[in-house]
Amino acid sequence: MTTVSSPASLGTPPTVAQLLLGCETRIVHGQRWRHRIIEYGTGKPLILLHGSNGHADVFAKNMHTLGQDFRVIAVDALYHGFSSKEPWVSGFYKRLDIQAEGLLDLVDALDLPTVSIEGESMGAGIGLEFAYRWPDRVDKLILSTGFGSVDLEGSVYMRRNVPESELTRLSRVAVTQPSFESMRRRMEWLVASPESVTDELVNLRLRLYALPEIAEMMRRMSEPGDDEPTPKYQESDLAALTVPTLVMWTDKNPGDGPEIGARLASLLPNATLVVIQDAGHWPHWEQPAQHDAIVRDFLLGGPGAVA
Repeated sequence: MTTVSSPASLGTPPTVAQLLLGCETRIVHGQRWRHRIIEYGTGKPLILLHGSNGHADVFAKNMHTLGQDFRVIAVDALYHGFSSKEPWVSGFYKRLDIQAEGLLDLVDALDLPTVSIEGESMGAGIGLEFAYRWPDRVDKLILSTGFGSVDLEGSVYMRRNVPESELTRLSRVAVTQPSFESMRRRMEWLVASPESVTDELVNLRLRLYALPEIAEMMRRMSEPGDDEPTPKYQESDLAALTVPTLVMWTDKNPGDGPEIGARLASLLPNATLVVIQDAGHWPHWEQPAQHDAIVRDFLLGGPGAVA
C-alpha cells in the first residue's frame, strides 16, 4: 500500500471553463446510444467515468496533465449529462449493466481496440462490470472510491438495515428542492474540505439540473429504494477479475473508509492499493496533482506499478 499527501493549493481556483481550455467536447453516436465526451491529448486511451448524478466536467482538473501522456476521454455516463437516458431501469446495480454496455458502445464507436479505465464511485462500478464482461478490451483498471455490484463485507452500502443512504437523501433534496444551498450540501458530501467546492461548480451543476431531461433522470435516481443493495457479485467472484487494477481510496472517504479499499484490493488477484490523504470521495478534484501522478505511474509502469 502507498500513502500520499499533497499540500493545499494556493490562489484563486480556476473555473471549469478555464481548466478545459483546449479540450474538445463533442457528441459521439454509437450503434445504440449517444455519448457526450470531453477529450484531450494523444497516446493510449484513458476513459474517465464520473460518479452518480455527475458529469464529465468533474475531471476538468485532470485533463491537461493526464493528456500529456494519454488520450484522455471523460464521459457523461448513460442516464447522465448529455448522453442517452433510455432504456430506463430502476435500481442502481441493474443500471450498471446497461452503463457498461454503453461504454462498449462508445469504445466501439471510437474504434478503440483496448482502453484503460478510471471510474470514480458509480464509475468504478461501470469499469468493474466492463472489465468482467470484456477483459480483452481493458489494458488497466482504476477503481476510485467505489466497487460496483460487489457484496463487500463491512461496507456501509451493503448493510441491509439502512433504508436509504445519506447521499441519496441529499441528492433527492437537491433535485426536488433545487437551490444553491441544497446543491452545495449535496456536493460537499463528496469532499473532505468544503472550500474545495467552488460556487462556480455548484452553479454549473444547478444549471445542468435545471434542464428538464437531466432533472427527470436525477429525480428518478434519487427516489427512495432505488439504491437498495441487490449485489450481483460475491467477494469470491473477484478472483476472476485478472485485469491489472489500481484501487484508489482516500483517508476521509464518507462511509467506507480505507479499510474497505484495502479489503477490495486484497480480494483482487492483480491489484495494488493506494490511499490518498486529505481527500473525501473525489480525490481527482481535491488532490489532482497526486491523483494524476499516481494514475500516470500506474498506467505507464508494469502491472501493478504505482509511484
